[in-house]
Amino acid sequence: MRSARQRGFVIVAVLIAGMSGLWIATSLLYLMQSDVRAAGITLSRTQNRSLGLSGLRMLADVLVEQRSILLAGEIPQVEEQYSLWDDGDREAVVRLLPLGPQGERLVSEAGRIDLNHATVEILSELPMLTLGQAQAIISAREARPSRRFSSIHELLEIEGIDVVDLFGELGEEKSMDQTLGEQGDLGERIEARLTGGSPRGLMDVLTVHGFEPNLQRSGKRRIDLNVPWSDELGRRIQERFGEGAARALEQVFKETSFNEDAQIIRILNMFNVPVEDWSDPLDALTTVPDVHVAGRLDLNQASADALEALPGIDRSAADRLVAERESLDDLERASIAWPLTRDILAPDDYVLLASLLTVRSWTWRVRIAAGTVSADDPEGPIDQAVVYEAVIDLADPWPRLGYLREITMLQTASRLASVLESESSDELESANLSAISDEELDLDATDSADSMFEMEELEFPDKEFEDLESRLPPEEELPIEEGQNSSAETAGSGRVGRWIP
Repeated sequence: MRSARQRGFVIVAVLIAGMSGLWIATSLLYLMQSDVRAAGITLSRTQNRSLGLSGLRMLADVLVEQRSILLAGEIPQVEEQYSLWDDGDREAVVRLLPLGPQGERLVSEAGRIDLNHATVEILSELPMLTLGQAQAIISAREARPSRRFSSIHELLEIEGIDVVDLFGELGEEKSMDQTLGEQGDLGERIEARLTGGSPRGLMDVLTVHGFEPNLQRSGKRRIDLNVPWSDELGRRIQERFGEGAARALEQVFKETSFNEDAQIIRILNMFNVPVEDWSDPLDALTTVPDVHVAGRLDLNQASADALEALPGIDRSAADRLVAERESLDDLERASIAWPLTRDILAPDDYVLLASLLTVRSWTWRVRIAAGTVSADDPEGPIDQAVVYEAVIDLADPWPRLGYLREITMLQTASRLASVLESESSDELESANLSAISDEELDLDATDSADSMFEMEELEFPDKEFEDLESRLPPEEELPIEEGQNSSAETAGSGRVGRWIP
């Protein structure tokens, strides 16, 4: 017979064993449920990535249908959100997120200075770059095997340029908030639109995607003057400007050559052609034989900071250009000569600017969020949103992507980096303060208080900004129009990006 104590011990042991078994079973169920939830999230994210890529393809098709608008110097029109499918309860959407300084959802790349064609003088005029930084950028570009940058993010490899220089204040990144349907403070949005918004960092004023097709407003190839005079060239000039212009230009060809666009401006000035009549010659004529031209800043889209960096344009003229373009009619907006007819720039200024300006944008940066929303609240939060940033290139009749990156975690990474930077600065300031005694502080010194503390820059680890262009198929050429010099660009144009969605 067992004693009462033994029977009690057995009961306790059984209870412990039962509870242990229950705990193990519960834990296993929890782990299984966690795995199921994780698998569901992974499946949702994978599906949303596919939705995002489908949305970019759809958006590219929407934009390329508006090429005639681009030829006229206008901005293509897009919706803030597109629906891909609806099953009654859930709706798959692609939402365009605010991206530009004014909250624009389409941002012109031609409204930014082309990093691969800029000079030290141009870069040093930007308010966010010093002369030393500008020189470092050009030196880094020339040291590359291709002598060009393939991504704006490659600036982070240059000593003296950090993440804040490139993106602006990290704590202001709001891409994920916008996927949740948050529009931000109304007052801030109104102020940004009224004031034009200030560039936040180099990303807002520099690009490597500043290229356009070498076309007239009519869509025909421009007439290349950088060739010997021929009957074919005379025929094209006569068809465009008349027999008298063809005879006059033939005489000019006997005394001069056209090896740069500035020569066209000099000839117009030499013949005292009124600036009101400059629009057609500057639209139709070129000295560049290439199918695509690069390095030109869009007068109709550039910020005052970008315009001011160009030779012959001071801050007053840059501000006037930005203000006046809001009142342009359709014909003026499509003309490269509108700053002359509005008396903002002088004809002599165009000798320096001839190869630096355009009035058309063919590459557009977008930021999209893809996922599903409740069919009852289509403008509400996107579930498990995936965020992409892309540059859509419309320079050819078929659209392509010049740049593509998933940035779903950008806001989280930016906020974390901002906190780390703030904590690092606070620690450095505290350490420097504790090392300085009251007797060492010279309150009458001429140096500012800020100069008392040597603030070490927070170093961020190098990042692999992997773009698609290194893995994409070679670029195809535009078909050459009948009568065009067949020697025109037989090699690739050098445009960044190759992927046709």
